[in-house]
Amino acid sequence: MAPLCRDRDSGRRGSAGPALKEDRAAHGQGRHHGSIQAHIYTFDLDEQASLLSFNWTEKSAGMTDDDYKQALREYARLVLKHQARRALIDLRRFRYRLGDSDALGSWWANEIVPLYNQAGLEKFAFGLPEGEQAPSDETSSNAEEGSTFLAKQSGTKQAAISWLSAER
Repeated sequence: MAPLCRDRDSGRRGSAGPALKEDRAAHGQGRHHGSIQAHIYTFDLDEQASLLSFNWTEKSAGMTDDDYKQALREYARLVLKHQARRALIDLRRFRYRLGDSDALGSWWANEIVPLYNQAGLEKFAFGLPEGEQAPSDETSSNAEEGSTFLAKQSGTKQAAISWLSAER
């Protein structure tokens, strides 16, 4: 997988994989970690599987709602840019506590979902934090209103990847 991330201070984006040679050429070699604030998250692109993963870190605890929105916007733009068919948000190390979750949910549906639809996203999975109850594996996944992709919550990252990798 090719790590993708942005450094807030420099605006620099980088990757360590062939999918983003334009970024590497423009910003130098190496793996760049960073994001809205140092090391809050990373993105990984697996071109062969058409999977873009969003990996939160424990440092997400210090975010604001605006930081959270900016991270999701950046991820959605990358899903669109790379026409990813599968998306995974790994919440195992996510520590931020959302402010107004209803308002953020509406914002997500109005601003982020259309980008996923435009990208042709087919499947979207959440790897839940340890201790959080995930629906059983037999629970069917359906496209939510306004979305063209299937969504599912999984108790482990591996279960999420397995579901994403299975035929639709």
